Amino acid sequence: MLPNSDRASLALTCSLARTTVHSESTKLNFSRGNNSGSSSSIDSAVSLDSISRGTQLLQRCLKDPRWARLEALQLPASFHNGLCSAAGQVAQRWPHLRSLTLVGNDQPGHEPLPTASRGLQAAWWAQLVSLMIKGIYIDVGAAQRLAQARLDNLQELCLDNNELHDTGLAQVLTAPWPNLSSLTISANGLSSTGMQHLAAVTHLTALSVLGLQNNLLDMQAMQALAACSHLRLAGLDLSGNEHMHYSGLVQLLAGTHLVSGLRSLGINQVALTNLAPLAAATHLSSLTSLEFCDNYFAATLAIPFGTATHLSTLRHLTLGFSSPSSVHTWYHTGFMSLLKQLPLPHLTSLVVKHVRLNHVSDEAGLDQAKLPALQTLLIAGLKSKGGIIALSKAQWPQLQELDLAGNDSLTASALGELWRMRRGCPALRRLVVPHGVNAESVRARLARGDWVDLAVAEHLPV
Repeated sequence: MLPNSDRASLALTCSLARTTVHSESTKLNFSRGNNSGSSSSIDSAVSLDSISRGTQLLQRCLKDPRWARLEALQLPASFHNGLCSAAGQVAQRWPHLRSLTLVGNDQPGHEPLPTASRGLQAAWWAQLVSLMIKGIYIDVGAAQRLAQARLDNLQELCLDNNELHDTGLAQVLTAPWPNLSSLTISANGLSSTGMQHLAAVTHLTALSVLGLQNNLLDMQAMQALAACSHLRLAGLDLSGNEHMHYSGLVQLLAGTHLVSGLRSLGINQVALTNLAPLAAATHLSSLTSLEFCDNYFAATLAIPFGTATHLSTLRHLTLGFSSPSSVHTWYHTGFMSLLKQLPLPHLTSLVVKHVRLNHVSDEAGLDQAKLPALQTLLIAGLKSKGGIIALSKAQWPQLQELDLAGNDSLTASALGELWRMRRGCPALRRLVVPHGVNAESVRARLARGDWVDLAVAEHLPV
């Protein structure tokens, strides 16, 4: 698996003008950007557009003892031929390599997956537990060769934006891969036919996490997916399937064996008007994480969430809109009404994105009775000092971090009103303010309210 972010990591960046390296690392990343960290130059002119130069660089890295404990490798698709030509050395020189990522571009049709089948059959592929291929065109032939690759220990496969389509997926699913536990096949034009192929596959019994974001899945696709009686999923992401609708969610949740063990469900931007099927799905008694942004809930809908005690297991909840929206006010009010009804005694993390929250504590019911276990809160959508004052009245005794980075209209003066939260949120230790707001100014204003032990950090855009 990929090394943890706090471990020593490398960004070896090949730009058109310069190659840089951090030594003594377990992660090697060839990319098309400049590295921002401190580095030492090992080559002054390496062109990503030159496959031969890429091969030369890979050969040099294979021979360099600094990479002897390499665990993760990321490189452009054009470097894959060089990797294939060095296949005999990979297992010997990089015996700890476990993760490979091949990256194309945003238009996969212009950058096909290299077809060197001898490379896919190399013994070192059996080392991999994680393989990610992103933005690279995979036709039926390439999909067939991928399914025949020596990936005996593969646990995680991500095929993202590859123009795979249903026929390509059918070929990929012929692979044995007995240890495959996570499969992401987003943005590949998949339809109900692809889900029928998945339902017909019975040998991938270890599969527990499935990512199907941004495809063409509708009610019929959900019906086919629900028929996968050989699968029992712990994680499912259907975000971005705008043809799914309410009826699709009903069909999905009818597959009780498939979803009864779900711990994480993503249904962002799937054209839902309410979550009544979730309220009725009492077999979802293990659900701990739920995301449903960019859907349209009317405030007038009466949904019996107050009795949906099976959803009391939720620990992480994300709702709202991914960007500031001109959606009519009743949709925002609908989200708040929904949040007020949900029984959330164990919720530790809440993300509220771009919902109009000028009276958060009063109108949304975010109070001690509803969120007694809340530890982390991210809110984007506050517009004025009034919203901050309303927020500061909340009673969240376990709240430790408040992230307000997505509220660009707030000023240091408005944020200074958060001193009122000290009484209701005595455990709060970290506040993130929007980019451009002076953190020191906010800290000084909070100190006037005798709150001097709160760390204030300015959000830095990536």
